[in-house]
Amino acid sequence: VAGLALVVWAELGGEEAVGAVVVFHDGLPATREHRRFLIKLAAGDDDYGGMREVVTRRLKRLTAEHTELPGLLLLDGGLGHLRAVEPAVRDLAGDRVAVAALAKREEELYLPGREGPLRLPADSPALHVLQRVRDEAHRYVNAYQRRRRAMSQRADAERARPRATRAQR
Repeated sequence: VAGLALVVWAELGGEEAVGAVVVFHDGLPATREHRRFLIKLAAGDDDYGGMREVVTRRLKRLTAEHTELPGLLLLDGGLGHLRAVEPAVRDLAGDRVAVAALAKREEELYLPGREGPLRLPADSPALHVLQRVRDEAHRYVNAYQRRRRAMSQRADAERARPRATRAQR
């Protein structure tokens, strides 16, 4: 397997939606391959559209650069996320990239063509790897989200500060 990429997205109160892709090789984070995305097309509260946009942009970039595609694209979400993103993955990568979704509440793994979720045992090493990947993705996207929020708040404070007129200088 070429690697595992997890896609996660977050929003700032519906204002500035951001997403991220984290990459793991052999169970370890490949931090130089992690990528952040400012959502451009999807509305701020469109979970599925935001995730589809991140996946589409990342796969198009990897394909354009003739870079190896991940062996598994894991989505941070449930069946709805899988159904929203899978057609884009198939259009851009065909069957070269496996896709699955990991729903957090019950730790359910959704796979294309499978009727219901796969529930891995709580002590499963495979589940622990998937949880570790998801935790890294959340850490990475939340750090980006906090930085975007801080930059936005500084810009708002700057705009609110009164400016000196020529006569006052």
